Amino acid sequence: MLHNKIRMPDPRRARAESTERDVRGKIKLLMQIDSEKQVASAVHGWPQCSEGRKFD
Repeated sequence: MLHNKIRMPDPRRARAESTERDVRGKIKLLMQIDSEKQVASAVHGWPQCSEGRKFD
């Protein structure tokens, strides 16, 4: 029983960790999109838009 517990990771913890990773990745992606938009708006004079936040 104890051996089983040690060998098998807790699925809830694993899910929480992967979700946290996904969220971090999404935040990173959003910040990347944001900075790219700022660069684009600075270069081309486009107004700021929040298209990248639709799937938030």
